[in-house]
Amino acid sequence: MSGVKHTLGRLYAANGNELHDKPCSFDTQGRRLGDTPNRVASIEYPYNDRTGQCANARRLAACWNACERFETEDIEGGAFQTSLVDPKIDYRAQRNALLAACKAMLEAYDGVTDYDGIEIPGAESALDAAEAAIAKAEGKP
Repeated sequence: MSGVKHTLGRLYAANGNELHDKPCSFDTQGRRLGDTPNRVASIEYPYNDRTGQCANARRLAACWNACERFETEDIEGGAFQTSLVDPKIDYRAQRNALLAACKAMLEAYDGVTDYDGIEIPGAESALDAAEAAIAKAEGKP
């Protein structure tokens, strides 16, 4: 691992001195003041295209945050990128199929925790886990 450290924590794309409707404060050397979060400034390319610059900054912040737990050297390696995502797999379709299967299972077995009066070990916790997974996948608390 190199001795040079990068900025720790999450980054946020900023538009001028605004960030998600929160003012960003900086001193004359560009250092953050107070509770101003880390940010990605506008990218200078494409020149004269403010929309493109903001889109680039937003994408860089998203990539930075997705890789927060990885070492830089691991990210730079080719094996890291290929093991992270397989382009041949449609993860969204796979997720949607699993979500539909969980919902169908819950509908079919809603409240069933026994079979002919004999308790099914783990049935209640499995149903609870399926409900929690569905809620998480749908962005519900």
